[in-house]
Amino acid sequence: MTQYLPSTRVYSLSDLDVDMHTQIVDFNNALLNGLHPPTLTQIKNAFNAAFIVNQSGQIFVKISLLNRLLRTGSSGADNYMWQHGINGYVSPSKPYELDGDLCIAGADFLSLVEARIYTTAGKANHYLKYVRALYFALNSLTIFHDLRTAFTQNIENLRSQLKRQRIQRYAIISCEFTCIPFQSQSDVEFAHVDSVVTAPNQATNVDNGVIVFSDIHSELTRLNIHNFAGMYEFCVDRGHSTDWADRYYM
Repeated sequence: MTQYLPSTRVYSLSDLDVDMHTQIVDFNNALLNGLHPPTLTQIKNAFNAAFIVNQSGQIFVKISLLNRLLRTGSSGADNYMWQHGINGYVSPSKPYELDGDLCIAGADFLSLVEARIYTTAGKANHYLKYVRALYFALNSLTIFHDLRTAFTQNIENLRSQLKRQRIQRYAIISCEFTCIPFQSQSDVEFAHVDSVVTAPNQATNVDNGVIVFSDIHSELTRLNIHNFAGMYEFCVDRGHSTDWADRYYM
């Protein structure tokens, strides 16, 4: 099932002044000298065209260009791989739609590349290792770290707005865990269910959060609870309400 991400700005590599032809790639020279230069150029061109980045610094790869990067040619095997995984190596990838393009996450792409490396030999294996090296070079660029840092800070600045929106949308008058009424909105916080780090694309979704007393929010942070399963278990262990789960965005 395709996940349609909330409205967010999307960048091509050229938008970020990134050109894979100019990147320093950590790759064995002996292997590199045995590869066909025009093919390496084609791979770099495919990177420039296939990779897009959202405003939180997450990397995605266009599915329409996977065949060029996974080195599957016109066989259509790349479509089977991302939809079904590679048995014993990698699970199916979740598709996302960004700016009209069907994509998979960069992490899923890397898993597919590594699975292909383990299941191929000869020149095809070397080209796939070069693809992996290019991905590592791309992902290490400071622009992605800067985007992630700025996005996280912006979400923290929006937390009070998210709190007001959720309270108004569901007419909340009590802590969603303890069911104890709060006297003032200053007594409670908006706590993300899936954290900004683990689910940045849902960071501004009011259904990816709960309204809880400030001390509970602090405890969730202290315990490093950053996802639905951890939060649900937290509530069950303490006898808190789990009604909030019915509104969870997933």
